[in-house]
Amino acid sequence: MLVYRAVSGELIGGLPAAERADPASACQRLARLPAAAQLPLFDTLIDLHQALADLGWVACDLYDGSLIVDFATLTLRVIDLDEYRRGPSRNNMGRMFGSTRFVAPEEFEPGAALDQRTTVFTLGRIVRHFTTRLTEDPRSFRRRGLIGQLTWRVLCLSRPRVPGRRTMPQVSAGGLSVPAGMLPGCRAGVMRGSGGEPFGRAWL
Repeated sequence: MLVYRAVSGELIGGLPAAERADPASACQRLARLPAAAQLPLFDTLIDLHQALADLGWVACDLYDGSLIVDFATLTLRVIDLDEYRRGPSRNNMGRMFGSTRFVAPEEFEPGAALDQRTTVFTLGRIVRHFTTRLTEDPRSFRRRGLIGQLTWRVLCLSRPRVPGRRTMPQVSAGGLSVPAGMLPGCRAGVMRGSGGEPFGRAWL
């Protein structure tokens, strides 16, 4: 069990539906932050997971209930990392922990490989969810024009559908390469498959 230092801020997720819909909730306030304030928070989230990936950690049970935001200082903290796994592994649970809104397809499938693609998928889902003000509607996406279209495409690349899972828009950033600087406010990195092989630039 991990013990975390107490920090100032508000827990973003893990709320009943009625509370998520409350405009005063932390979830709604994060979704409605101006882009200039919102995107640096996701830079922090992505930078953290790039650092963890460099150490071999794979995100499991990452969702908006792992995020604490101090709206006074616009600071993001991440908690509940207890289920993260060191190195590639296999799904030994079936339906793994986490919110259906964010988990990767392989987190539903017994025996499926869990690797850095799992982390990238979940990060993409979180970014897409909040940068569309919780609607996941491309018309609500914070980026416009060509940059917006390119970014949306990166966040919406398809992943294999898991039998028995409700069909929903899927996200993956694996295998797509775009020039550095094309996605302002975002990060890039090389993620690796379950065998350790790099599978392309991973953009969020």
